[in-house]
Amino acid sequence: MDALTIREVFASNLRFFRKNHNPPFTQEKLSELVGKNQNYIGLIEKGKSSPPLEMIALIAQKLDVAPSRLLEADASLDSLKIVDKETLISNLSAGIASRLQDSIEREIRNSLR
Repeated sequence: MDALTIREVFASNLRFFRKNHNPPFTQEKLSELVGKNQNYIGLIEKGKSSPPLEMIALIAQKLDVAPSRLLEADASLDSLKIVDKETLISNLSAGIASRLQDSIEREIRNSLR
C-alpha cells in the first residue's frame, strides 16, 4: 500500500461507506447495528483502533459492501464500476423521493387538521 497504512485505509473506507449508505448512517446508528458503542466506531474511523475480522465482516454486512471493499486502497465512489455508480445513484434517488413523499404527506395531514 502506498503511504497509507491498512488501518488508515480501513478507517477512510469505513467513513466513506457509512456516509454513503442509503440512508447514510451516523456513527451512532452503525454502532447500534453492530452492538458496540459510538466511541468504538469513532476510534476505528480515526485509525486509533482496529476491529477483529469478525467485526469487519459484521460492519461490511451492515454497510451492504463486501468486507474486502473496506480494505481496498482505492474504494472510493470513483473506483466503483459504472453499474455500481448507477445503482448507488438510483438507490439514493429512491431514498430522497421516499423521504420527500413522506414529508409532503405529513405537511398535507398537518394542514388538514
